[in-house]
Amino acid sequence: MIFHIPTKGQKLEIEKEEFSKWHKKFAWLPVRMDSDISKIVWLEFVLRKGKIDRWSSGDLHWKWSYVESTFDILKNPDL
Repeated sequence: MIFHIPTKGQKLEIEKEEFSKWHKKFAWLPVRMDSDISKIVWLEFVLRKGKIDRWSSGDLHWKWSYVESTFDILKNPDL
C-alpha cells in the first residue's frame, strides 16, 4: 500500500493558501459583516477571508473578514 499524507508544514501551507482567499462559510455563530458593521448574520452562508494574525507554537491564528455576498467585495475591494 502507498499513502500520501501531507506533513504538518504542507498542511499549514495549504491552509494559508485556502483561507487567504474568499470562501463560503456557514455562520453557525453570529458574525459581524465588514461591509456594514451594524449587520450581524447568523445561521446563513457568508463569504470570509483570513489574514494571519499571529503564529504561535506551529499553529496559525486568523483574523477574519466577513461579507454577505460577492457584490459587497466588488463595492469595497479593500476588504
